[in-house]
Amino acid sequence: MSLDWLVQPVLTAAAAAGCTYLVSRRRFISERWWERKAEAYTRILEALLKLQGYYEEHSDHLTRLASEGPPGNLTKEREQQLWEVARAGHEEVDRMIRLGEFVISQNAHESLLAMRSYKRSVGVEPGDWFGEVDADLHATTACITQLREIAKIDLGVQSGMSWRLRRWRGKATYSN
Repeated sequence: MSLDWLVQPVLTAAAAAGCTYLVSRRRFISERWWERKAEAYTRILEALLKLQGYYEEHSDHLTRLASEGPPGNLTKEREQQLWEVARAGHEEVDRMIRLGEFVISQNAHESLLAMRSYKRSVGVEPGDWFGEVDADLHATTACITQLREIAKIDLGVQSGMSWRLRRWRGKATYSN
């Protein structure tokens, strides 16, 4: 008695099971990678939003200090709280810059690097607190806008044609 009638269905079932395993494993890895990217972009944007809040409040304080005089309106405790928030934000951004393009895209990495070097590129003098805070606020706000677009493209959330057109015309820049 021959078992030929059994060999073909068993081989077909084994091949189908193998293909199903490979496809589902690839999908699982792809979904996990997407989740890691989404988490990375979320952490970066949260850190940048903390920095933006710090720079906005610090800018308001410096403006009031210049117009009202030395007493100002920022208590030492509030200043310490703001500094801790800014320090945590800077640490997260620095960590993502050091990670480089492992999780985030090359465009996101370049945008973070451009944000870091913006103050030097506009020629803010050392000790010019107004200029430094204004430059940091401008660079952080521009970086947030760009990273939102980059993340949408990288995660496949929206088309993001505007970023692609800017990218096609040249590198990411922070112009006034």
